[in-house]
Amino acid sequence: MYELFRLIEEAPESCRFTVRICCVEIYMERVRDLLDLRGNNLSIRQDPSKGVFVLGAREEYVASPAEMLSLIAQGEPFV
Repeated sequence: MYELFRLIEEAPESCRFTVRICCVEIYMERVRDLLDLRGNNLSIRQDPSKGVFVLGAREEYVASPAEMLSLIAQGEPFV
């Protein structure tokens, strides 16, 4: 994670990046959103442009490792 943000910081200013985090748990074939506990039994989908994603899972934009770690910690107590 730190390497990701270091590389973004070192990239030319002409490059733009978007970093998002999504925390989900897959257990016994059920997908649960750890950032929004109302998101229970979500579906895994595939899209040609998006790739594989969890439909309905909360995604948060992050700008630093600290923000990312904060969101991971938010979802961790529910694991």
